[in-house]
Amino acid sequence: MHQHSRDEDDREDTEGDFASAWIDHGVAPSSGGYEYAVVMGATPERMAALAQALGGDEAPWEVLRQDGAAHIVRDRPTGTLALVLLQPGEIAPELPVLRVDRPCLVMLEPEGDGWWLSVSDADLNLEDHVSVPRELQLTLRGRWRLEAAPEEMSLADLGEAGTTVVVTCHDGFGFTARLVPAG
Repeated sequence: MHQHSRDEDDREDTEGDFASAWIDHGVAPSSGGYEYAVVMGATPERMAALAQALGGDEAPWEVLRQDGAAHIVRDRPTGTLALVLLQPGEIAPELPVLRVDRPCLVMLEPEGDGWWLSVSDADLNLEDHVSVPRELQLTLRGRWRLEAAPEEMSLADLGEAGTTVVVTCHDGFGFTARLVPAG
């Protein structure tokens, strides 16, 4: 669908082609579930390959958990983990993330013997229409140290059972750092 609108920064006229999608889950669904994928740079060939893979039960992703506490997906080709953690607490025994102290979004992308860790708090923590910074604690299994970390990320604890990373979240931003084994 072709749409005309205004740029939010300078109010100039803009236009472009947009697509809409929705999931028709009916009225008051109970115990339902769904999965969807957003395919960037889709071509007819890429979509046909995806449809064939899905038809053969070979999705390029694996749903590890999908319940009221967490939605966790692994990208099979890269091993990247995407976690939507809806509640504080323990996560799952087989994952690198042990626990979080409040809801958040986490992505772990493997690289060599470490990970790229990205963390975001989707809650803007608004007070009088201003996003107030708020600390989030994320405990990882194993001993890690941070490299290339922004000032919003630091280590609070490097214990035998795990490593606690503190992220000062604000404005809905995501913060990324490299995790390397602490030895």
